[in-house]
Amino acid sequence: MDKKYSVFVSSTYSDLQNERKAVIDALLQMNCFPIGMEYFNAEDDTQWNTIKNLIDECDYYIIIIAGRYGSIEKESGKSYTQKEYEYAIEKGIPVLRFIHEDIKRLTGDKLEDTDDGKRKLIAFTEEAKKKMCKFWTNPEGLAAQVVLSLTSMIKTNPRTGWIKGDVMTSEKSNSEIIRLRDENDELRAKIKIMEESAPAGIEDLSQGDDWYEVHFDYQVCDDEEEEIEYEDGTQVFSWNQMFAYLSPHLVIECEEFDLKALFVDFVRRNADSSFERITKVYDECFQEVKVQFIALGLIQESSRKKSAGNVHKYWSLTPYGNKMMMKLKAIKKR
Repeated sequence: MDKKYSVFVSSTYSDLQNERKAVIDALLQMNCFPIGMEYFNAEDDTQWNTIKNLIDECDYYIIIIAGRYGSIEKESGKSYTQKEYEYAIEKGIPVLRFIHEDIKRLTGDKLEDTDDGKRKLIAFTEEAKKKMCKFWTNPEGLAAQVVLSLTSMIKTNPRTGWIKGDVMTSEKSNSEIIRLRDENDELRAKIKIMEESAPAGIEDLSQGDDWYEVHFDYQVCDDEEEEIEYEDGTQVFSWNQMFAYLSPHLVIECEEFDLKALFVDFVRRNADSSFERITKVYDECFQEVKVQFIALGLIQESSRKKSAGNVHKYWSLTPYGNKMMMKLKAIKKR
């Protein structure tokens, strides 16, 4: 839904009327609601309470500082502009600061005419400069800086804003949506925990450091007759050994033909050195290992979309399989 944001524009008034008009026009062009001091007398305590209420309800706060400090509130000795600024910060309203680049270029009634006012203006300006701020020299440049800074602020720090009543759902519907969203988040968290946990009912299955016997043919050379013969061989491996070798190739997905080739490569690399040349690993062994990994909840058929006509079967890790791979393969701290 499109939102409109309320923006409080704070500054001294009489010396910055053109600048305030340029900023307010820019805010209207951005579909924002500008809120200003034009219709309030800040020196009146009742009106000051009204202004505080407006700041409380605004989404963003703009402070414009030039060559005047402004009228003083007797109790605090601060200008009402500074009081507004400090109140906005106290309430956690995002503040955008715009400071005149060189007040020495200002003349006449655009400058403070008392030493006390000049001193307080310098102190206030220096305090504002401690936070991120932009500098300006004319109304047009100020308005441009406001548009750029506020656009960035809305993206990085979005606020509640205002929505048209005819597109606003009822308060009851909003509460229900929030409840369902929280419930959905809770269920997602539970599902994630379940997916990364060992499946129920696998306690009786061979797994982990249990052994599995792999059958293969290997080549034997008769030194006297120099004839090549083939014999049956077997080698035992643990499930963790086999899974640790194969699992990194299943992080995204692996076609079954390639997975079998990797299994054969694992057997050749890890079989006893007496089996010099393993020529064939029985397909039945590969199929049993694959089925066992499925039963243990370690791998699953890949759900990635395939191109038309691709009839090959692909396998990938389950969330639990991914967790087990990390446990087996991650390098431990020494």
